Amino acid sequence: MPSWVPNALTTLRIALLPLWWMQASACTEAVYYGDDGTSHRWWALVILTVIGLSDVLDGFVARRFGLASKLGAFLDAAADKLAQVVMLVYFTFYHGLAFEPVPLEFFALVILRDVIMAGGILAVRTRRGTVQVHHAWHGKVSSLLLFALLVGITAELERAWTDPLLWAVAALIGLSTLSYARDGWRQWRSGPDPDAQDY
Repeated sequence: MPSWVPNALTTLRIALLPLWWMQASACTEAVYYGDDGTSHRWWALVILTVIGLSDVLDGFVARRFGLASKLGAFLDAAADKLAQVVMLVYFTFYHGLAFEPVPLEFFALVILRDVIMAGGILAVRTRRGTVQVHHAWHGKVSSLLLFALLVGITAELERAWTDPLLWAVAALIGLSTLSYARDGWRQWRSGPDPDAQDY
Protein backbone atom coordinates (compact mmCIF):
# COMPACT_ATOMS: atom_id res chain seq x y z
CA MET A 1 0.00 0.00 0.00
CA PRO A 2 1.56 3.35 -1.04
CA SER A 3 2.36 5.57 1.95
CA TRP A 4 0.49 8.53 0.43
CA VAL A 5 -2.93 6.85 0.40
CA PRO A 6 -4.15 7.85 3.91
CA ASN A 7 -3.19 11.50 3.41
CA ALA A 8 -4.76 11.45 -0.07
CA LEU A 9 -8.04 10.26 1.44
CA THR A 10 -7.84 13.03 4.03
CA THR A 11 -7.18 15.59 1.30
CA LEU A 12 -10.17 14.26 -0.63
CA ARG A 13 -12.31 14.86 2.46
CA ILE A 14 -11.26 18.50 2.53
CA ALA A 15 -11.74 18.92 -1.23
CA LEU A 16 -15.32 17.63 -1.01
CA LEU A 17 -16.41 20.33 1.46
CA PRO A 18 -16.87 23.08 -1.18
CA LEU A 19 -18.93 20.64 -3.26
CA TRP A 20 -21.13 19.90 -0.26
CA TRP A 21 -21.59 23.63 0.33
CA MET A 22 -22.53 24.19 -3.31
CA GLN A 23 -25.18 21.47 -3.24
CA ALA A 24 -26.59 22.67 0.09
CA SER A 25 -26.73 26.23 -1.25
CA ALA A 26 -28.42 25.03 -4.44
CA CYS A 27 -31.00 23.18 -2.33
CA THR A 28 -31.65 26.30 -0.25
CA GLU A 29 -32.04 28.44 -3.38
CA ALA A 30 -34.37 25.91 -5.00
CA VAL A 31 -36.63 25.83 -1.94
CA TYR A 32 -36.63 29.63 -1.83
CA TYR A 33 -37.99 29.72 -5.39
CA GLY A 34 -40.68 27.12 -4.71
CA ASP A 35 -38.94 23.89 -5.71
CA ASP A 36 -38.30 21.07 -3.24
CA GLY A 37 -34.57 20.90 -4.00
CA THR A 38 -34.58 17.12 -3.64
CA SER A 39 -31.83 16.39 -6.16
CA HIS A 40 -29.45 18.89 -4.57
CA ARG A 41 -30.29 17.63 -1.10
CA TRP A 42 -29.46 14.06 -2.05
CA TRP A 43 -26.25 15.07 -3.76
CA ALA A 44 -25.26 16.89 -0.57
CA LEU A 45 -26.12 13.73 1.36
CA VAL A 46 -24.05 11.56 -0.99
CA ILE A 47 -21.06 13.89 -0.63
CA LEU A 48 -21.44 13.89 3.15
CA THR A 49 -21.55 10.09 3.14
CA VAL A 50 -18.35 9.93 1.09
CA ILE A 51 -16.71 12.35 3.54
CA GLY A 52 -17.66 10.07 6.43
CA LEU A 53 -16.53 6.90 4.67
CA SER A 54 -13.18 8.44 3.68
CA ASP A 55 -12.64 9.39 7.33
CA VAL A 56 -13.12 5.78 8.39
CA LEU A 57 -11.09 4.41 5.48
CA ASP A 58 -8.01 6.58 5.92
CA GLY A 59 -7.73 5.59 9.57
CA PHE A 60 -8.18 1.91 8.72
CA VAL A 61 -5.54 2.02 5.97
CA ALA A 62 -3.07 3.86 8.18
CA ARG A 63 -3.43 1.31 11.00
CA ARG A 64 -3.72 -1.80 8.83
CA PHE A 65 -0.59 -1.10 6.77
CA GLY A 66 1.48 0.72 9.39
CA LEU A 67 1.27 4.07 7.61
CA ALA A 68 0.34 6.22 10.61
CA SER A 69 2.37 9.41 10.99
CA LYS A 70 2.28 12.66 12.94
CA LEU A 71 1.50 14.57 9.75
CA GLY A 72 -1.32 12.17 8.92
CA ALA A 73 -2.78 12.44 12.42
CA PHE A 74 -2.64 16.25 12.23
CA LEU A 75 -4.25 16.36 8.77
CA ASP A 76 -6.96 13.92 9.85
CA ALA A 77 -7.85 15.97 12.94
CA ALA A 78 -7.77 19.21 10.91
CA ALA A 79 -10.02 17.73 8.21
CA ASP A 80 -12.52 16.50 10.80
CA LYS A 81 -12.65 19.86 12.53
CA LEU A 82 -12.91 21.77 9.25
CA ALA A 83 -15.81 19.59 8.10
CA GLN A 84 -17.65 20.14 11.40
CA VAL A 85 -17.15 23.91 11.34
CA VAL A 86 -18.08 24.34 7.65
CA MET A 87 -21.34 22.41 8.01
CA LEU A 88 -22.27 23.98 11.34
CA VAL A 89 -21.66 27.44 9.89
CA TYR A 90 -24.00 26.63 7.01
CA PHE A 91 -26.76 25.16 9.15
CA THR A 92 -26.50 28.00 11.68
CA PHE A 93 -26.32 31.02 9.36
CA TYR A 94 -27.21 30.00 5.77
CA HIS A 95 -29.82 27.24 6.08
CA GLY A 96 -32.74 29.22 4.64
CA LEU A 97 -35.98 27.26 4.44
CA ALA A 98 -34.38 24.05 3.18
CA PHE A 99 -32.77 22.83 6.41
CA GLU A 100 -33.56 22.86 10.10
CA PRO A 101 -31.39 25.54 11.72
CA VAL A 102 -28.71 24.68 14.25
CA PRO A 103 -29.17 26.90 17.34
CA LEU A 104 -26.57 29.63 17.67
CA GLU A 105 -25.93 28.50 21.24
CA PHE A 106 -24.96 25.03 20.03
CA PHE A 107 -22.60 26.47 17.42
CA ALA A 108 -21.04 28.69 20.09
CA LEU A 109 -20.60 25.67 22.39
CA VAL A 110 -18.69 23.73 19.72
CA ILE A 111 -16.43 26.69 18.91
CA LEU A 112 -15.86 27.48 22.59
CA ARG A 113 -14.80 23.88 23.22
CA ASP A 114 -12.23 24.10 20.43
CA VAL A 115 -10.94 27.49 21.64
CA ILE A 116 -10.54 26.19 25.20
CA MET A 117 -8.72 23.07 24.02
CA ALA A 118 -6.42 25.00 21.67
CA GLY A 119 -5.61 27.55 24.38
CA GLY A 120 -5.01 24.80 26.92
CA ILE A 121 -2.68 22.88 24.62
CA LEU A 122 -0.71 26.05 23.89
CA ALA A 123 -0.45 26.94 27.58
CA VAL A 124 0.66 23.46 28.63
CA ARG A 125 3.17 23.15 25.78
CA THR A 126 4.63 26.57 26.63
CA ARG A 127 5.05 25.64 30.29
CA ARG A 128 6.04 21.97 30.03
CA GLY A 129 7.53 21.68 26.56
CA THR A 130 5.21 18.79 25.74
CA VAL A 131 1.53 17.86 25.92
CA GLN A 132 -0.04 14.48 26.56
CA VAL A 133 -3.43 14.29 24.87
CA HIS A 134 -5.59 11.44 26.14
CA HIS A 135 -8.47 10.66 23.78
CA ALA A 136 -11.42 9.68 25.96
CA TRP A 137 -14.57 7.89 24.88
CA HIS A 138 -16.81 10.95 25.25
CA GLY A 139 -14.79 12.94 22.73
CA LYS A 140 -15.03 10.19 20.13
CA VAL A 141 -18.72 9.55 20.76
CA SER A 142 -19.56 13.27 20.56
CA SER A 143 -17.82 13.49 17.16
CA LEU A 144 -19.72 10.44 15.91
CA LEU A 145 -23.08 11.77 17.10
CA LEU A 146 -22.31 15.21 15.65
CA PHE A 147 -21.71 13.61 12.26
CA ALA A 148 -25.01 11.74 12.62
CA LEU A 149 -26.71 15.05 13.44
CA LEU A 150 -25.26 16.68 10.32
CA VAL A 151 -26.44 13.75 8.21
CA GLY A 152 -29.90 13.96 9.77
CA ILE A 153 -30.22 17.68 9.05
CA THR A 154 -28.99 17.24 5.49
CA ALA A 155 -31.46 14.40 4.93
CA GLU A 156 -34.30 16.53 6.38
CA LEU A 157 -35.11 14.14 9.21
CA GLU A 158 -37.83 15.26 11.59
CA ARG A 159 -36.81 17.16 14.70
CA ALA A 160 -38.02 14.25 16.80
CA TRP A 161 -34.81 12.56 15.60
CA THR A 162 -32.39 15.47 15.35
CA ASP A 163 -33.24 17.28 18.60
CA PRO A 164 -32.23 14.36 20.86
CA LEU A 165 -28.99 14.04 18.90
CA LEU A 166 -28.31 17.74 19.35
CA TRP A 167 -28.87 17.58 23.11
CA ALA A 168 -26.74 14.44 23.41
CA VAL A 169 -23.87 16.06 21.51
CA ALA A 170 -24.12 19.21 23.64
CA ALA A 171 -23.98 17.16 26.85
CA LEU A 172 -20.99 15.13 25.66
CA ILE A 173 -19.17 18.25 24.47
CA GLY A 174 -19.64 19.77 27.90
CA LEU A 175 -18.38 16.59 29.56
CA SER A 176 -15.36 16.27 27.27
CA THR A 177 -14.45 19.94 27.70
CA LEU A 178 -14.43 19.63 31.49
CA SER A 179 -12.45 16.39 31.30
CA TYR A 180 -9.79 17.80 28.95
CA ALA A 181 -9.58 21.03 30.96
CA ARG A 182 -9.01 19.07 34.18
CA ASP A 183 -6.32 16.94 32.52
CA GLY A 184 -4.67 20.04 31.06
CA TRP A 185 -4.69 21.77 34.44
CA ARG A 186 -3.05 18.72 36.03
CA GLN A 187 -0.30 18.75 33.41
CA TRP A 188 0.20 22.51 33.72
CA ARG A 189 0.56 22.30 37.50
CA SER A 190 3.16 19.55 37.23
CA GLY A 191 5.66 22.06 35.81
CA PRO A 192 8.25 21.68 33.04
CA ASP A 193 8.77 18.20 31.64
CA PRO A 194 12.46 17.18 32.06
CA ASP A 195 12.10 14.72 29.17
CA ALA A 196 10.69 17.30 26.72
CA GLN A 197 12.68 17.73 23.51
CA ASP A 198 13.04 20.85 21.42
CA TYR A 199 12.21 20.41 17.74
